[in-house]
Amino acid sequence: DLHFLSVPELLVQEFPVQVPLIDRFLWPKDTVMLVGGEKSGKTILSMQMGLSLAGQVPFLGLYEVPQSVQVAYIHTEGRWEQTQEWIRRLIRHYPDADYSNFFYRNYPFLKINHPQGFQQLIAELKEKNLSPKVFIFDSLYHMEEAARKVTEIFRHLSHTFDAAIIFNHHNHRPKRNEKTKEVIDEGDESVMGSFVWKAHADSTLLLKMNKHTKRATLTCETQRAALVETSIKLILEQPDPLGFALDDADSQTAVLNSLRQTPMQDADALSKLLKMPKRTVYYAIGKLITRQHISEHQNGSQAACYSVCP
Repeated sequence: DLHFLSVPELLVQEFPVQVPLIDRFLWPKDTVMLVGGEKSGKTILSMQMGLSLAGQVPFLGLYEVPQSVQVAYIHTEGRWEQTQEWIRRLIRHYPDADYSNFFYRNYPFLKINHPQGFQQLIAELKEKNLSPKVFIFDSLYHMEEAARKVTEIFRHLSHTFDAAIIFNHHNHRPKRNEKTKEVIDEGDESVMGSFVWKAHADSTLLLKMNKHTKRATLTCETQRAALVETSIKLILEQPDPLGFALDDADSQTAVLNSLRQTPMQDADALSKLLKMPKRTVYYAIGKLITRQHISEHQNGSQAACYSVCP
């Protein structure tokens, strides 16, 4: 139990190394707010996060999940049968994974800001002998007036279970420029209602989707630790399998064109030449191999090289 420490005393303390739950997105005991407009894909994305955590499969096919953890997904919207069908389609990306650590509960009238609602939640967890390391609440817009109480409950859950919290929330209605009438891009300042939601969260993820093209951006402008991915492009794949994937068409094209000009390059060379993060290059290479656009060549202990398929 630590109290006041001087700088020398603090610097000699040995604290556990914080291993992320999802690389570049989620750490133990974090609170993450996922914000988006109506029908923008928040539920699909948060379910993908939960299933990746439970099944220990890469989030969005790229971001590593070091270990399987128990997830409690608390859904205040939707229906059991609809969620069943969604999950069937979501897990087709990694059908062989074990998702038994993912626990779903539909709570259309749950009010965890009231003692009775919170006690009901805790009682059900105890009855099922669950100790989740991640709680996902989808969503909380109907508890807008109780933001302070709900965030107090989040702190209690996080402390009691050593758990991270993810919760979905809505944007407010778009604001328009009085003269031009164009929609003002407020970024994550567009969170509906109380400032308490954003102030409480360790990071705020903003999901924007074009409902016609199904292309989206996921950004994180507000975060405490400067470790969360700041901006990625996504595309919604549907109907079956269902889920967001990295919209990496630009990176795939760049890798393909580079290999057409100079065959037999490895990932390091491509990363330096294209000035792309290595993880992005590897992801593009994987997609291009799957689609049989390029092939891999192994040369003993040296790094694999790639060439365009005939």
